[in-house]
Amino acid sequence: MIPVKQKVLGIDISDTSAEVLCLQKGAFGKPYLHSYNRASFHPEIFSDGKILHKTALSEILGLLKMRARPYSFRGGLCCVSIPDSRFFIHSLHIPSHFGQQERRRGILHEMQKKLPLSLRDVYYDCKEVGRRGENKEYVIAAIPKEIVHDYTEVLHRAGLLPLAFDMESASLGRGLLHNNDKNSFVAIVDIGKRYCNVGLFDNLSFVHSHTVPQGIATLARTVAKEMDISENFAMEKHLSCDTPYSKDDSLAFEIVYRELRQIIGEIKRIIQHHYNERGAMAEKIILTGGIARMPRMQKVFQSHFRQPIEVRNPLERIWLKGYEYRAKKNDFFGNIIGLGLRGLSREPHREWVNVLKKA
Repeated sequence: MIPVKQKVLGIDISDTSAEVLCLQKGAFGKPYLHSYNRASFHPEIFSDGKILHKTALSEILGLLKMRARPYSFRGGLCCVSIPDSRFFIHSLHIPSHFGQQERRRGILHEMQKKLPLSLRDVYYDCKEVGRRGENKEYVIAAIPKEIVHDYTEVLHRAGLLPLAFDMESASLGRGLLHNNDKNSFVAIVDIGKRYCNVGLFDNLSFVHSHTVPQGIATLARTVAKEMDISENFAMEKHLSCDTPYSKDDSLAFEIVYRELRQIIGEIKRIIQHHYNERGAMAEKIILTGGIARMPRMQKVFQSHFRQPIEVRNPLERIWLKGYEYRAKKNDFFGNIIGLGLRGLSREPHREWVNVLKKA
């Protein structure tokens, strides 16, 4: 049993930044912010879920926890998210009457068929997510051992002890879904720099995640090519959260809109596939990630879907006590708040899929 009185730090690392957050249980249901900090760094330190410079990253994480506000984080326990693109995710059905050994053999047999890597080279975990007729439905998440070892080494160097490695989609669901989503099938569409991740949730429970290898960088490359400008300029001028899309930018918007239709087509295919498999159609779509912060994007997506498109503020899940981030509609805090909420659970290492358990 993990000592529940100890605080647990959530850690989210992206290509050019890292942020840490610790929540503390409040008296009236909502937790409140105990520690938060964020730092930007050079892209040569971390890229697409892979640690490139262990010493630099461990030093950054160590400073972040010590310099967090409003209170520094003095403990060592943490939950860390890893991008969905680094996981192999698969769902399967196993007869309900199977015992533990039969169930384990069934899961291993399915993994041997589906995984592109040998079982010797991955850590994995599985969770029951529901029942369908006489079968139980499970989600399996597997990740290369090398990634787990690298993360663990960096965290130990920073004086941190990981309790769980979380999938970003599952963490986002924890931070963005609320009680009104009970008994609903919800899709969370997270479009970042490299990827579009579609997380599917049934009655607040994670069901599956799909990664589409297209993101904001894909849009920037197309805009740069067709407008004969650099990709960096295209990203800063036409694909930032401050893009006004004035009349002078109409060409850029037309290009972005055209390319987005390919990503939207993939999202529709994923949602339809799960409707065909489960008989449940997504009732609402939550848009998050860098694309959600761009002007007019919510309306663009809404024009392609009959389901309501929502952009939520995960800061509503916690008490901030006047903390300055309250002034913004910060949908991009979904992942880190989801990690903080996992840290508040009775047993963070068992609260959801955790590939660290097999390491």
